[in-house]
Amino acid sequence: MKLVPGRYGRVLQPRPVRILLSGYGVSLVGDGMSVVSVAALALRIGACPHRSLIVGASLAAYSLPAALGALVLRRWLSAVSSRRLVLLDCLLRALAMAAIPIVRVAGGLNPGLYIGLLAIGSLLMSWGYAGRYSLIAELAEPDLRMAANSLMSSLDSLSVVVGPALAGAIITFADPSVLIAADAASYVALAVAVGRLPDPIAHTDAPDPGQGGWTLLRRNPQLLALLVITFGFYFLYGPVEVALPVFVADHHTVSVLGLYWAVFGLGALVGGLAAGTLPRLRLWTTMVGVIAGWGLAVTVFGITSALAPTLIAFAVGGAIYGPYPALSFTLFQDETPKAQLTAVLAARSGILVASSPLGTVLGGPLTAGLGASGTLFLSGITTVGLAVVALPLVRRNRDAGPVRPPVGPEGAGPTAE
Repeated sequence: MKLVPGRYGRVLQPRPVRILLSGYGVSLVGDGMSVVSVAALALRIGACPHRSLIVGASLAAYSLPAALGALVLRRWLSAVSSRRLVLLDCLLRALAMAAIPIVRVAGGLNPGLYIGLLAIGSLLMSWGYAGRYSLIAELAEPDLRMAANSLMSSLDSLSVVVGPALAGAIITFADPSVLIAADAASYVALAVAVGRLPDPIAHTDAPDPGQGGWTLLRRNPQLLALLVITFGFYFLYGPVEVALPVFVADHHTVSVLGLYWAVFGLGALVGGLAAGTLPRLRLWTTMVGVIAGWGLAVTVFGITSALAPTLIAFAVGGAIYGPYPALSFTLFQDETPKAQLTAVLAARSGILVASSPLGTVLGGPLTAGLGASGTLFLSGITTVGLAVVALPLVRRNRDAGPVRPPVGPEGAGPTAE
């Protein structure tokens, strides 16, 4: 395929896109720091016999309530503009996260209150996430959506490298609640950026109250199949988060764990950016290839415990995985009417937010029974099996494969079939 070096330049040319991406990048660094700070603060306030339970509950509260918010609040939020949804999410997230260090300084922070504030802050996360990708779909030209989505997902990958490293440096001389305050401030920065965007374009295809995101997902076989495959992909990734630290502890030094995640994040960054420079991709073919490639990379951990080959495998696996979020979001954006896009993406996020944590829960007993190497190998080979199961979808959706401008009035919606 012919590379187009100027695609990212075209994406970044409109000032609103640059404003959105800059605010999003700041908020992601805050989230990256919270990967460390949420668990670290839970350890400090948790009673010794129950520390692991408090850490697990805190990490779950930081994301899982988003699934509840996507389901329970859809009646009121489905028709809200994408910009307002992002602002609401930022406001709630900032207030809840800012309350944690305030209560901590006052001496009143206990595990129950801590977990409750984290849960409140994540309640609108699915809607906010959907709003961001709906905004980028509105701001970017249709033929540049893949590149725009790649920039968004690459910022995610970069935050995996920058956020935890920054948190690790700060936490050596500061209380973890300081990092949580910084996360709250990062959401204020995103809210300011989104507030500077122009008013959203009014859609002629106004939302139908009876056509919510969940209903449209059920009625679109292509998107429903993609959702099921993606859920399985993320679920099978979950055990890796449990088994990898144990693998490192068994065969190397604990300090090496950060190196594994760093090479993964850098690989995902390179892979995601590279995919965004390609003018045409067959979405289904590429996504199934990504699933198979990631699975094969993880099986290396079951074959050898040597540092060099497993590090290389994890870096290559990250590069293979990198394009997947952008590919998935591009297909959703292309196949969903604009007026329903935010509601559909919120439903998608509400389902997928539970996939990896559920896999992580399964990873505990698997690692205890099979060992770290056995669990990683099982995760990898099962992921390859998922790709094989998904192969018929490639043939069935081949005509919908290339990235293309959506059709219909105002570029809204898929063709009728």
